[in-house]
Amino acid sequence: MERDARDAASTEALLSVMANGTRKLVACRQAVVMIVDATGRPRVRAVSNVPAPDRNAPFAQWLETVVARLPQKTEAQTVGLDILALATTEADWREWSPPEGLWLPLMPTGGDFLGGLWLTRETPWQESERVLLDRLAGCYAHAWDSLSRRRRWAALRLPG
Repeated sequence: MERDARDAASTEALLSVMANGTRKLVACRQAVVMIVDATGRPRVRAVSNVPAPDRNAPFAQWLETVVARLPQKTEAQTVGLDILALATTEADWREWSPPEGLWLPLMPTGGDFLGGLWLTRETPWQESERVLLDRLAGCYAHAWDSLSRRRRWAALRLPG
């Protein structure tokens, strides 16, 4: 996965690695990539096995609200209804998510919060998986930051 992330030539390719590649590494029902917008709120950008996610879909709206209310941490954190009692109801959680969530913030070394990776499944996350996925999230953040810098440099190049 690290090599695939480093070799991604576009944000679309990297989003695919993040959403679909992560599911090849660990068992999860769904992987959702969220990237912050200009207002600083994480927005759904990629969903595993979904070619083009609809940000206006009820699931995307629900997840964006939930993630916006997560405690700000720099490492992987397991997420359940107990943590999100103020952000969602038990009925909504059951409708939109398996019982075990894992939030992986994307923060490049010395950089700003870029977003995160939301993973869900039916069984609890093991510490070894959290450590592995936290490292992978760091790789994804570095790759995203690198692609963003390349785009900025390309925009600054003078013609000719």
